Amino acid sequence: GFLQSAVHYNTETKQNFKDASNDTGNLRNRFSETHSRFKIEEAKATSRAKLGLAFEMLKMMRERGLKCDPAAYQCLIDACGRCGDTERATKLLGRMHEDG
Repeated sequence: GFLQSAVHYNTETKQNFKDASNDTGNLRNRFSETHSRFKIEEAKATSRAKLGLAFEMLKMMRERGLKCDPAAYQCLIDACGRCGDTERATKLLGRMHEDG
């Protein structure tokens, strides 16, 4: 009777509270995941922009007849790899061989 109804109500209320807490946690996780993805995309865009500046410097050096040393090429190739720009990395290998 009454005792069973009270226990059932209490158990059901606790479960509803847990479900609501889980929903809040899920919303927080979704927000955190979206925020993290945004931060990652922002970092990638920044890296690509900085890589673009590095290639501009390399272009200016070539226009002035300056050669880049192997360590600088290696840094640029590593940066290309971190940004996922394999096409530029491959071109850099060719330029590095041209420069000797």
